[in-house]
Amino acid sequence: MADSKAEMPDLRPSTLTLLLPWLAAPLFCLLPIGGCAIATSMRHAADRVARTVTADPPVVAISLPR
Repeated sequence: MADSKAEMPDLRPSTLTLLLPWLAAPLFCLLPIGGCAIATSMRHAADRVARTVTADPPVVAISLPR
């Protein structure tokens, strides 16, 4: 009679399978913080462009409709 343990597959989960959610959870928590940091830097960049445009008005005369 053959050994029954040799025929059965190993059903234990690997260490990576157990640790992956615990390692990925903090990254998902940091995503909103990173998104806010990117949005803030983009807002500051747009503010600098707006200040530059308003500080140096165009030389072309623009007529307004009456």
